[in-house]
Order: sequence, then C-alpha cells, then structure tokens
Amino acid sequence: MKRYPAFMVMLLTAFVAVAEPEEGGLIPPAEEPAVELTAASPAVERQPAALVAFGDVDEALIERAQQWAEANLAIPVPRWVDHPTAQLTSFDEVGDLAASLLEDERFGVVVLWRPVSDVMNHGAFFPERRVSVVNLNAMFTEDTDPEVIERRVERQVIRGICFVMGLEPNPNPHSAMFNYSTLEELDAIGRNLDPPWLVRLQEAAAAAGIPLDPENPFNMIDER
Repeated sequence: MKRYPAFMVMLLTAFVAVAEPEEGGLIPPAEEPAVELTAASPAVERQPAALVAFGDVDEALIERAQQWAEANLAIPVPRWVDHPTAQLTSFDEVGDLAASLLEDERFGVVVLWRPVSDVMNHGAFFPERRVSVVNLNAMFTEDTDPEVIERRVERQVIRGICFVMGLEPNPNPHSAMFNYSTLEELDAIGRNLDPPWLVRLQEAAAAAGIPLDPENPFNMIDER
C-alpha cells in the first residue's frame, strides 16, 4: 500500500496511511439541512465529508472543530451521530467501524477518537475506506494551554477533510496540510489552507455538486 509522508507517518509518530496503523500516526449522521439548489446549481452528486466522535469526546471540542472547518473551507461539514460508548483500541477498529457507517456517495469521514488503549500516534488515514482518524489522546498533553490543544484539533480536522477529498500534503509551512513530525511542529503550522490548496479543495467540492457558502470570505471559487 502507498505510504504517505511525515504527517501521516507519525504522522512518523503522528499519522499513518494505514496498512498497519501501529507503525505511525494522524489524523474523521446527524441530519443534514436540505440544500436549496437554483436552476444553475449542479445536482448534488456526492455528500460532503462528515465529522464524528468515537469514545468520550467533549461536545464543545467537536463543535469548535466543525465550526472552524466550515468557516475556513467554505463548505458544509456535517455531523454524524456520535458513538460515545465505543470501546475501540486500534486504528484498524476505528477504520472498520467508520467505513461500515459510510455511505457510498459521501466523500469520507473524519473521526475524532478517544482510545481506550495506549495509542500515541496522532492519527491514521485509510484511503480505500475514505476514513481519516484523529487520535485525541495524543493531542491532550499535560500542562498545555487548552487553547493550544483545541487548535491542534482544528488543524487535524482540516487535514482529515483534505485527505478524504483527495488533497496531498503541502510544502507551505503556513498551511495546515504541511507535513510535520512533532507536536511542536504541529503547533507551528497554519490552522487553515493557503489559497492554492483551498482552491483545489473547493474545486473538488464544486465538481461533486457540494455547495460553497456564497457569503464566506474564504470562498475562492466565486471570487474568480
């Protein structure tokens, strides 16, 4: 299976494109509102990547990550019904459960996961299953400002959405898609996308019929 660079392989200790997730680590349904289409709008061919929590995940953290992604990507990021009692011990188990819930027409899912085992890789990406997993335990370091931790999760959700939508890592350190190897590097990279990668993501969304927010200042498609 194709191996992905540093972010996914810790990704080196942070995130792994998974065949065996233990070798590395990243880091993704509630009812979705009806989308009003105009005569010129394309029919919705695919559903946007969804966000779901497995295990004991704080609701405020999920909402903040969802709102950050929607505000900075200008696309909908719907919530699935969370699984707070899920007792999962490995990335493979998370990937299997998420894939079993995933509809054929959806781009993928980003899972915010609280492991019940000692897993410290930051996450994993399963390309064939269209599942990206964020290991929250690895984000929650001791003696760390809660704002720093919440920003780590925001970055990982942005990354997870981008991976399931087909984007590759970005060489720009001001982009959330920049490869990183440590938490210190994760804290230093951008929290959203630079314009070229944002355009790529939005073009993929538009081509699939996913509506972009016309009022969002990060909507790069409507400005061109």
